[in-house]
Amino acid sequence: MEIAKRTLNILLESLEFTKRAKLENLEQLRIVKNDLMIDKSSIPEATRLQQNIEQTISDLHTLDRLIEDVKSDYSTNYKGRDITS
Repeated sequence: MEIAKRTLNILLESLEFTKRAKLENLEQLRIVKNDLMIDKSSIPEATRLQQNIEQTISDLHTLDRLIEDVKSDYSTNYKGRDITS
């Protein structure tokens, strides 16, 4: 059981790290897009960035679901013990 707990902790940490990185990327994409929107000739690039922003947001929702699934699976399989302890 200890190995399973450590494995789930590693998975959870990895998912949370990925989520933080995606959030940082999202902020950077938004800044660049806003800068591009100032120059009318850059609107096509801004439109492509908007698609990247939308995909990043979708990825974040998926990561949130995965994190909750890992926590739920752990809780179900290990009698509600705190996964983060």
